[in-house]
Amino acid sequence: MPRQKGKKDYSEDLRNLAVKHYQDGKSLATISSQILFMPKTTVYYIVQKFKKMKTVKNIGLPRGRKRKTTREIDNAIINKVHDDRKKASKSIQKEIEEEYGVSVSSRLVRRRLNEHGFRSKVAKKKPLVTNIHRLKRLGYCYSYSANSIKFWYRVLWCDEAKFELIDSNRRQLVWARRGESLPANYFTPTAQQGGGHVMVWGCMGKKGVGGLVFIEENMNGPSYKSMLEKNLYRSATKLGISKTFVLMHDNDPKHRSKVVVDWLHSKKIELLPWPSHSPDLNPLEHIWLFIKRELQKAPAKNLKELKDKIIEIWNSIEEKTTAPLVNSVQNRLNECIKQKGYPTKY
Repeated sequence: MPRQKGKKDYSEDLRNLAVKHYQDGKSLATISSQILFMPKTTVYYIVQKFKKMKTVKNIGLPRGRKRKTTREIDNAIINKVHDDRKKASKSIQKEIEEEYGVSVSSRLVRRRLNEHGFRSKVAKKKPLVTNIHRLKRLGYCYSYSANSIKFWYRVLWCDEAKFELIDSNRRQLVWARRGESLPANYFTPTAQQGGGHVMVWGCMGKKGVGGLVFIEENMNGPSYKSMLEKNLYRSATKLGISKTFVLMHDNDPKHRSKVVVDWLHSKKIELLPWPSHSPDLNPLEHIWLFIKRELQKAPAKNLKELKDKIIEIWNSIEEKTTAPLVNSVQNRLNECIKQKGYPTKY
């Protein structure tokens, strides 16, 4: 209760004493006339305030500049972000000024968005999905969404990946004062072609990872077929699906070359038809991401060390990592359908 002008302000100790006597069962009149000798109405207001506020301290009225935007303008700011999540705060600022005739800053726009739980974040990079790709993704998802989990346990997920010696794409945040020039040891090093890289082919199933092959030269159809001959059945046997496995690889030209297609047909290997631009539907992509994150913890100094680290991380991957990824395939398909064929959160 703020102190009113012209009214006597009793000490906090005295007010606490009034509350204590009231809690001990004494009446307001007794406290007023026989104990504290203060007006009965004052005792009443002290007790009521304690019941309502759980304190007898003076609580001042809120201070500060009057809020510049009305609820209508706040809602307009939020609606603009709902309509376009990529819209910059400066664009929203200009639109609000033009539509409502109110001068606001881009910083104020950001504060209003923060009040409603919005935070600026870096947008995830996803492959470009055209309408044709979208329809093919939907066709695949609808065709296989009814398959049981046992079918996905038979799939041998295969893919290639690139690992750079220097990860120039990684964002490194540093603390600096405005206008401060940081020492060179705080810079993020970059190099052409990442300072060197390695290409690998690998595969996984529900029970773990299969073979890992380093690709030393540009691979074409015949060399890809040769690699499959050496590693495909060996990996399937390791994962316990040699007689029933379904091969998944993407639509890279060498995968669709005549020599590879003919070899797969001759071996009667069942092939999972794959929609283009769909890494989010392939659980093996998460294994590559896991390896890259582990490499960032202790970056390799040269290509040989990079290869050794990749092999070490690959061999450490167990069923407890791969099984949840394969079990997520059904959810990936459903999410793709929900997103109408557009990229999913995976």
